[in-house]
Amino acid sequence: ERFRNLAKRISSRRLRRIAAVSQEVREVILRDWKAPPDRVALIHNGIRLPDRGIDPAERVAGRAALGIGPQEQAVLAVGVLRPVKAFHVLLEAFSIYSTVHTNARLFVAGDGPLRAELEANAQRLGLGDRASFLGIRQDVETLLPLFDLYAMSSVSEGLSISILEAMAAGLPVVATRVGGNPEVVADGTTGLLVPPGDPRALADAIGHILCCPARARAMGVEGRTRVRAHFSLSQMASAYERLYEAAR
Repeated sequence: ERFRNLAKRISSRRLRRIAAVSQEVREVILRDWKAPPDRVALIHNGIRLPDRGIDPAERVAGRAALGIGPQEQAVLAVGVLRPVKAFHVLLEAFSIYSTVHTNARLFVAGDGPLRAELEANAQRLGLGDRASFLGIRQDVETLLPLFDLYAMSSVSEGLSISILEAMAAGLPVVATRVGGNPEVVADGTTGLLVPPGDPRALADAIGHILCCPARARAMGVEGRTRVRAHFSLSQMASAYERLYEAAR
């Protein structure tokens, strides 16, 4: 690690500009790379915005295809199944929540080295078919509008594309207060932020949103508006254009 940081410090002195995707990433670059502050720009990630919302009939059909019942609450999480994503914390949190709310379902889209372990954890927690592992999906943008809540349990993030996509799809978000998450999720307005590694706090946040559909819908609307206002692909591209111009 010491040699990596040394290499970063040397290279940062030779770079004319450095882009950081979140304020926390920028602070790490300034602290560990010793980069000059005037060379480190904050440019948030941006995404392509959905062309349209989902038709109610499409939503019903899509949920049915996933085996989600009309009265069931459905939570989606997306990511590589590796330690930094802390899916074991999400499984424990969902176990706490679904013990009381037995109509809740959790779906995890993604694959990785911890999949077998996480599937075993789900069985150990007694989740049974209330937790489903979907594997790698190429249709996440289509999946998102089928769900009621997006959840993230990571212990570290830069600036999450998956959270941006979930908010753009109109989902309220429960996420850990790490990395760029607080710069994206307006706590109490577009979702809720919780400490990392705390399944009880994550379970409580999930319940706070899912137990009030009106609140969940309002958060989803605010989230979509926030992404359109601050995290579009065109805004990101314009920021990089300005950065390149400044470096000429």
